[in-house]
Amino acid sequence: MGHAGSTAEDCTRYCVHSRGGRYVLLTKHDVFKLDNQEMAEKYAGQKVKLTGTLDSKTNIIQVKTMEPVPAK
Repeated sequence: MGHAGSTAEDCTRYCVHSRGGRYVLLTKHDVFKLDNQEMAEKYAGQKVKLTGTLDSKTNIIQVKTMEPVPAK
């Protein structure tokens, strides 16, 4: 991955901080913007369980809680 780092966390943080990206929730079929970037920073590059409210007009989730999903 070059300058972006060697882990998903490093790569995600590099894109956000060095490339002007934003933290998002990625599913199999959709990408949702997150309103709480500070909370998302804690879980960069990880699978998470998220609760919140989706604004379908803007495709932004107002995040209430976020926690990592344990590895199987």
